[in-house]
Amino acid sequence: MKRIFFIVLISLIACDNNSSQKIDIASISIDEFSVILEEVHVAEATYQLNKISDLKSAEKDLLQAYARIFKENNTTKSEFKRNLKYYSKNLEELDKVYEKILESLKEIQSNL
Repeated sequence: MKRIFFIVLISLIACDNNSSQKIDIASISIDEFSVILEEVHVAEATYQLNKISDLKSAEKDLLQAYARIFKENNTTKSEFKRNLKYYSKNLEELDKVYEKILESLKEIQSNL
């Protein structure tokens, strides 16, 4: 009986690993995700600066910024989180995302 339980347990774990790998794909391209992630970072930095003077207002502004970012980029919070998880597990692709973000920030800085 213990052997059967062990075999069933191993089978379930193996099936679970295979199904999560199939689901764990990026639905947002590197180019698009870098734009979204850059906007999220800027919104969170703004929140960090503003929360010192007015926490409630800063929290409200951050939530509104998230909603605007997701709407403008035709995505959802859950899709963003799923893609963030994907890119976090695929470091070479995450490096590409951050390379694009750094290029964009350098361009913004040079135009100031």
